[in-house]
Amino acid sequence: MPLFAYFLVGHLGLPDHYQAAAVLDLAMPSMVLGIVLCDRYKLDSALYAMMVTVTTALSLITLPLWHQVLTRLPGIPLLPLNLN
Repeated sequence: MPLFAYFLVGHLGLPDHYQAAAVLDLAMPSMVLGIVLCDRYKLDSALYAMMVTVTTALSLITLPLWHQVLTRLPGIPLLPLNLN
């Protein structure tokens, strides 16, 4: 999904820091609150919990990777956050 977002946001005309935020957001793991929704609607909450665990573990690798991609490739530079 982050690769799809990388190409998509390049065509939207957004500022660079918004483009980088969109790519990094799609590299994030699945939401944990979904387990509550699965339980409420009698879905397979064990499967969902496993997928949250897997995506969280993978994000430990993919988030730094995408950060490196965004800082090294032209087109979507990751701008430093200035709180002044």
